[in-house]
Amino acid sequence: MNKLPDKQPEFGVETFNCPHCHAYANQRFYQPPMGPIRDLQYSVCKDCGRYTLWHFKKMIYPEDTDIQPPSADLPDGIKNDYIEARNIVHRSPRSAAALLRLCIQKLCVHLGEDGQDMDKAIANLVAKGLPDTIQQSLYRIRVIGSKAVRPGVLDPQDNIDTAAQLFEEINLITSDRITKIK
Repeated sequence: MNKLPDKQPEFGVETFNCPHCHAYANQRFYQPPMGPIRDLQYSVCKDCGRYTLWHFKKMIYPEDTDIQPPSADLPDGIKNDYIEARNIVHRSPRSAAALLRLCIQKLCVHLGEDGQDMDKAIANLVAKGLPDTIQQSLYRIRVIGSKAVRPGVLDPQDNIDTAAQLFEEINLITSDRITKIK
């Protein structure tokens, strides 16, 4: 299987993964007409047509993030929630984590499991071949187990590290249960 490059946006580079649509696509850079802001430029994605704003060669819109983009095989409805969480994670990690737990619940349903009992859904996926290391990680970040936080609920203990782990687990589950099977 050919894997598309995962190239973070970089000023002046002609091709990178668009921060909007995440496609590895050509980017065209433009200098806006002179205005009150010095050293402002924008690039436009050839794939989706959306723009990225650069100031002093640093991306300022959309907000730069070090979080990996969603797997290409993540179902669209779940992918939209993942992208929303990715866009807010640095401003509100608790909100992002709440969205990501919802993504895991939706992903379990997509994979044919009951989304109401996450412990049982994940155990069933492990029985079907999902690595038990993912189950252990989901227990540690309170997706399953006696201290689990319900999907969509804000947890005062959540932080950027919890959210980052949730992003990773979603992509790992997608890779194992969808991409690998394709």
